[in-house]
Amino acid sequence: MATMLLASAVVVWEWLNEHGRWRPYSPSVSHHIEAVIRNDPRVGSVVLGQVDSRLSPYILDLQSMHQFRQDTAVVRGWKLAKVCAPNSPYSLPGALLSTRVP
Repeated sequence: MATMLLASAVVVWEWLNEHGRWRPYSPSVSHHIEAVIRNDPRVGSVVLGQVDSRLSPYILDLQSMHQFRQDTAVVRGWKLAKVCAPNSPYSLPGALLSTRVP
């Protein structure tokens, strides 16, 4: 049963805001993060501007789990927050849990 849940689960990634609160990335950004990890488990970073132009200054470092904003040099944390059922608001087609969770 647990294997079946993971096979159809979606993930929600979050970033730490300036007030110390964890905020979820949009479903499309979470899906992009998972897709990058799934396509190349050895990849070192994820460029968020590839999925949302408003996020073009942001790069996620998969080794340190830091979000880096290139134009201000601000570094924040980010994490895997939740594994959700496919019918959750965060579900997107193909947004399955990757085999590598940093």
